[in-house]
Amino acid sequence: MHWESLLGPVIYGFHATLGSRNFAHFLTYIRGAIFCEHRHRVTDIYLAGKAKRSYWALVKFLGRAKWDAGH
Repeated sequence: MHWESLLGPVIYGFHATLGSRNFAHFLTYIRGAIFCEHRHRVTDIYLAGKAKRSYWALVKFLGRAKWDAGH
């Protein structure tokens, strides 16, 4: 079974919250975390996620995003 058929409804639910640009980075990160066969460093996740945007855009997204649900 394809991963998107299982996780798609959950993952795509974040699209409205994140917006198009940030959702693309989020999707790259999720896809990369699932398919990464090496250590889960940002570089390995980026390569496994087959991003359509630059590496540094993903780094910036991960560094600047607010990851605390309480805020």
